[in-house]
Amino acid sequence: MRRTNRKSLPGKVGANGSAQQHHQPEASATIEGVRPVTRDDLDALGELRSELQFAAHFYKEDLKERWDNAERHWHELQQKLKSVENAASVSRIEIGFAISILVTSLHDAYLELRRAVVQSQTKETTT
Repeated sequence: MRRTNRKSLPGKVGANGSAQQHHQPEASATIEGVRPVTRDDLDALGELRSELQFAAHFYKEDLKERWDNAERHWHELQQKLKSVENAASVSRIEIGFAISILVTSLHDAYLELRRAVVQSQTKETTT
């Protein structure tokens, strides 16, 4: 699979297994500990999802449950993104923060799923 050199999301694991940090300029309206989501963040999340989705039908039951949960969050994110596009009565900033929190949560779920998949594959090859 082709990998791009995109800015990493908070907590993203680098190729060498070390955690990478994402630094972004201060936003004018922020909630402590929550940063605005960029298009690069969404693209990177979509790439991570695609990587995991490719093998989803091979997942064992415990991984399948995690995948299904992450997919529910993915669809919730897609709905929230549509809400941002159509926002009239709700503040775009509030929706943006909700999306930021959801993206971070979903990214963490995908990374945990990826680690579990690798661990599961490692156990299978050693037995």
